[in-house]
Amino acid sequence: MPLNPTFRGFMEQMIDNSLPGLTHLAKTLLDPERKASLRINNERDFTLGVALGIIQQTLLIGFYNTYQRAINDQELSEIGSIISNRLPHIREAMFNAG
Repeated sequence: MPLNPTFRGFMEQMIDNSLPGLTHLAKTLLDPERKASLRINNERDFTLGVALGIIQQTLLIGFYNTYQRAINDQELSEIGSIISNRLPHIREAMFNAG
């Protein structure tokens, strides 16, 4: 069952709401002491991966809270597409903001 347009809009809004916090997340994860303890080799990839994981988890929780059921493969694919389409905005929020 494809995601309905209202829920897709809700997903987009959830991503929009998460963008302001991503700059703080990047700064926190890339703190020299934390970076050393995590043995991070590629700062941008690591930070982006954490952010995408948080965003995906937020969307999956939102899905479950809305529909009270597990997500199916088609719906999961659609959520992945939503995140992929927003990737430039997510990167910009993390790496180009003040």
